[in-house]
Amino acid sequence: MPSKHALELPEILTLVAGYLSPHALVASTCVCKSWHQTLQHLVWQEIAFANSRQRSPDLQDLVKYETHVKSLRIRDDQSYGRRVDSETWEAISQLTHIKKFSIIGTVDDDAYIDVFWDLCQRVEILKCNRHLFRVKTDLTSRTFPHLRVLELHHREYNAPQLDWLSFLKRCPNLEALTIPEFLENSRPATEFLEEVAKGTWPALESIWECYFHVSEDTLLPALASMRRVTGWIARAFGPRSYEILSHHFAILKRLDLADCKSGAIVSMLQGIMSSCPQLEMLRWGRVDGRELIRGGPWVCTGLRELAMTIMFDRDEIDRVQPLVFERISQLKALKFLDFSGLPTDTEWEQEYNEAQAMYHDRPLDAWYTSGSFIPFRKTIDLRLGKGIEKLATLRSLQELRFVHTVQCLHEKEVDWMAKHWKQLKTVGGRPGRPDDFSRLVVKMFRARGISSLYKQYAEFSNIPNDEDNYE
Repeated sequence: MPSKHALELPEILTLVAGYLSPHALVASTCVCKSWHQTLQHLVWQEIAFANSRQRSPDLQDLVKYETHVKSLRIRDDQSYGRRVDSETWEAISQLTHIKKFSIIGTVDDDAYIDVFWDLCQRVEILKCNRHLFRVKTDLTSRTFPHLRVLELHHREYNAPQLDWLSFLKRCPNLEALTIPEFLENSRPATEFLEEVAKGTWPALESIWECYFHVSEDTLLPALASMRRVTGWIARAFGPRSYEILSHHFAILKRLDLADCKSGAIVSMLQGIMSSCPQLEMLRWGRVDGRELIRGGPWVCTGLRELAMTIMFDRDEIDRVQPLVFERISQLKALKFLDFSGLPTDTEWEQEYNEAQAMYHDRPLDAWYTSGSFIPFRKTIDLRLGKGIEKLATLRSLQELRFVHTVQCLHEKEVDWMAKHWKQLKTVGGRPGRPDDFSRLVVKMFRARGISSLYKQYAEFSNIPNDEDNYE
């Protein structure tokens, strides 16, 4: 007799559908009538137009199944030869159950500007670039009561910019806001923060990607007014900010203090790592490796993105770094790990001159290539035998960055990463010195299916732009 908890066929199909590609999902609807009835609504849940990787849907079918469409993505960008015509906009206007809307490009035709804003009034999630409009728009008669999540991304267009702060005021139920630093160009950041402090958005709990160039005193009223804080970013963060934020540690998911010039200290970092069980993303500035291994156990084991510059004294790196890696090895859910760091010009020059004075009898590149010497205090050493073996637990790691550090990776390190980090797709940074040695290591990564961002960072390291030797 079957268990009363046994899943029925529709439930099984729905679970399996989550692992299928869009093409396989469409093919599955053709197996039989029952499969078609069960999976048809999933086929139409997410629709994309003018996307080179996915064929746009038939417009008649879109209208027929419009009640199933929950997410719409549009790329309307003439520079890429992708345009959304008037017939498509007409069909899109009939999507009455849409919840999420993403658009790349510009709205430059009066004929469908109202269609765009009608969609925005229906959705809960809106993602777009801030230079979106080439036509004038009037929002005086509109409000957006359903909008909970707004993500604005920076793209350079010669287009007029909407008064986004006025738009935000028409979104009373906003919960999460992602904005680039444009607010300070269009209107002082203080005005936005004053609106937050006044409770203009009572449900707002996450502010992301905006490094406000303001003092902690200006930030504090806004932070203190938020009933829930799941995401916070700041350039000024001191004991008072920490005290307020600590009341939200149980629900905090994202925290970015990487650009914080003063205030944030290691004891705060330890408090965060040991008190935020839901933390998914953490960006920090510099931290001494010796301090990082102190304190209680970390509870943020669900962390998926971690970025921090870890510094070591030259004579302690061999002892301290394995202990640091042992701590990081507990973060088994990590997908993105960034050890990058940019020392000031003075610090970099001082370290380099000191190294030259100590090892004047041999060219520095010879020491780099042999792997016997890494001079800068702030360098994470990713060679085998230096503790990296402890990071074998990071089986979900997809991207590793070490920009502005000095590395000397060889084939054995590349093989080790490919073997233990099977999900690794990208590495970023200079993998060795001299330049031709770095390019050789890049080819090693590429041969194992791992791309390199080495070319992307060449301009910061005076590396020649040799197209034939870069990934």
